[in-house]
Amino acid sequence: MEMNENLGRPNYYRPKWKKLRGCLTAFIVAVVLFFGLIFYSMISARRQYHKDWDKFDDERISYAERILDMELPDDVTAERFICSTWLDSYVRFWVSGIDDPQKFLEKAYPAGECEISPPTGESLDWLAYVADDVGAGHDFTEIYDLKLKGKNDGLYDYCIGFGKNDGGYYAVIGYRTY
Repeated sequence: MEMNENLGRPNYYRPKWKKLRGCLTAFIVAVVLFFGLIFYSMISARRQYHKDWDKFDDERISYAERILDMELPDDVTAERFICSTWLDSYVRFWVSGIDDPQKFLEKAYPAGECEISPPTGESLDWLAYVADDVGAGHDFTEIYDLKLKGKNDGLYDYCIGFGKNDGGYYAVIGYRTY
């Protein structure tokens, strides 16, 4: 009898390399699933907390009005809305087709709900950044800071700038919380 002959071992013993291949396959599948779940949760969170719209329906307009605490007049056109509500919230909104900036402010922010004041230097810089981000020009003719009643002062910046183009005035609205 030769030494290399199978000495009655049962068939369920597999060679060592087959066991290693099975363990390695299980490890690779576990790693791929782990990182796949992390990647999926990142994409899902981004969809939930970040919005960038350039087409609007009634649902999107009402969402923008709710976030900005305003009522958008019917005669204006929403051009672009960018909102991120992750850790520090910010909203950038561009509307056009405004006939008169003062009438827009009266319609959008009913009397007694907000205080309109001249802008600070920091809000001027930030509003120019917001205008560039939404694709509007930042040649503003009028700029205002808004203070909403019922919100803590100092925890948010809310400013609006009006510029003039061929179709009348446009407004760039910026809102951020800390």
